[in-house]
Amino acid sequence: MKHHTQIRKKAIRVFFVLSATLCFLATACVGHCGWFQEHIRDKPALQMPIQFAQGFSLTNSFSVTYSRYYWVEIVCPRSDSTRPHLHEVFSTLSKELPITFTITCDGVVVAEGDSTGEKSRAASAAEDTRIITNFKGVPGKRYELTFHTLDSVPVLDATRPSIRISTLKWADSNLFHLLF
Repeated sequence: MKHHTQIRKKAIRVFFVLSATLCFLATACVGHCGWFQEHIRDKPALQMPIQFAQGFSLTNSFSVTYSRYYWVEIVCPRSDSTRPHLHEVFSTLSKELPITFTITCDGVVVAEGDSTGEKSRAASAAEDTRIITNFKGVPGKRYELTFHTLDSVPVLDATRPSIRISTLKWADSNLFHLLF
């Protein structure tokens, strides 16, 4: 009987140690989501401030480093002043945005449109994002982005948004093509 009690106590200790270890690892994983996001994302090919004010226009040239698919995202940074409106910002990003854009390379349109239909949106502790399109980038080529805001969206403009063109290191996977 004494032997069974010792085995049971040992099993309970092992169970608690494993549970504590799993909780620690889960907490570490959640804590490093921002780190993970930064390390799977290459440096943006372009990131420029934009405005959600009627009539805003931006034209900028850029090049890409890798032959991969690149995402064009609207980025709304989170800050103490925007925290009370997080739900409203995220909700607004999921709707049609009053924008048009064109990306050209050697005079040929490689991506264009507006934000109708939801592509994808995401949120982290640092920012809310909305993917508006993607395109296949080729190193050594010059691309030109033209971006226009057709109407004001004060809740997004208050976040000091930007447009970002970047890739994830796994973006050429088959999963990426199925999702986007």
